Amino acid sequence: MPLATLNDAPEFHLGNLRIRSLAVPSRGSVELSTWFVDLPPNSSSGAHSLSHEQIVVVGSGQVWGTVGDKTVVAAAGDAIILTPGVLIELGNDSDAPAQAIVISPVGFTATAGGHTFSPPWSL
Repeated sequence: MPLATLNDAPEFHLGNLRIRSLAVPSRGSVELSTWFVDLPPNSSSGAHSLSHEQIVVVGSGQVWGTVGDKTVVAAAGDAIILTPGVLIELGNDSDAPAQAIVISPVGFTATAGGHTFSPPWSL
């Protein structure tokens, strides 16, 4: 299917983050996956690592990202590049909500707390 709408997107929750699958294999994509993330004030993804690079494009608000030993703050229109194989974390420590779109290759895995898995919102 060439159109994946946000209104029909499957919804998942990671702590208090809301994640909605956009273009993922279950919705027709083959090589890339994208999902929409709502980050409420004072929220975080928790520390984890990735098997492949991901790009986080901030749509609104501000999102901080820690990649290895570096922390950056991205505003609307900015992109955070998440390096595979290092500890990463995303969050919003402001009093306003933030939104972002994540882009990743199909088939990546995440590791958190010693457990490796394929995030359900990417399938």
